[in-house]
Amino acid sequence: MRALTILVVLQLLGLAVFAQHPAGKISGKVADANGKGLEAVTVSLLKEKDSVPVRSVGTDAGGQFVFDNVSPGKYRLSVTHIGYLAWSGEQIELNAARPSLSVGAVRLQPSAGASLGQVTVVGKRAPIENKIDKTVVNVDASPTNGGLTALEVLGKVPGCDGRQ
Repeated sequence: MRALTILVVLQLLGLAVFAQHPAGKISGKVADANGKGLEAVTVSLLKEKDSVPVRSVGTDAGGQFVFDNVSPGKYRLSVTHIGYLAWSGEQIELNAARPSLSVGAVRLQPSAGASLGQVTVVGKRAPIENKIDKTVVNVDASPTNGGLTALEVLGKVPGCDGRQ
């Protein structure tokens, strides 16, 4: 029984030792070409080795971003926003000697074709809508109803002979 207790204590101590890596912090600001902070920009933290995303955050109203509780290692930042060219930074390394890092201001350049054109949404109704308790005839939805009287339009409706 004593050996089992010692074994359990040693395992717990081993887990506590491995769990004691210092948590790091990476912070910075994203701005436009004029230096004004950009809101809702996606900032991704990628592993340097294989560019696998570790985490992503959005910037606040002033363009600030923060990655908390980052494990020591080598990383790279990627910044994307609609209407701006994507930005990818140099290698960042966090270790026990430097657990926190501020990357300063990242300035995004506007993309050339970022302007969106005008969009017009056009909807059309079905000429005949079958509801649970009724049938609705949309007279203006059918192009062949132009210039017809109400009785002539009703004569074209399935199930109606126009004499009612």
